[in-house]
Amino acid sequence: MFDLNGNGKMDMWEWMLLDDLTENDAHDEEEDMKEQLLLSGLDCDDLTDMEEDERRKSIEDAGLDPDDFDALF
Repeated sequence: MFDLNGNGKMDMWEWMLLDDLTENDAHDEEEDMKEQLLLSGLDCDDLTDMEEDERRKSIEDAGLDPDDFDALF
């Protein structure tokens, strides 16, 4: 894991730095979805722990379409 601040989770900046360092232009779909959630202020670990209704509402409240993220959860 690329957790620079040691909090047990990768924040948006750690994901972006990891992406820059690995120069991976061919993101897979799951990584793109996780990055989009992070950039919207949502934590994938927190979303995973939520009930489906709560998760969908959180994603929607962030201005995203919850149906676009069904593959992650």
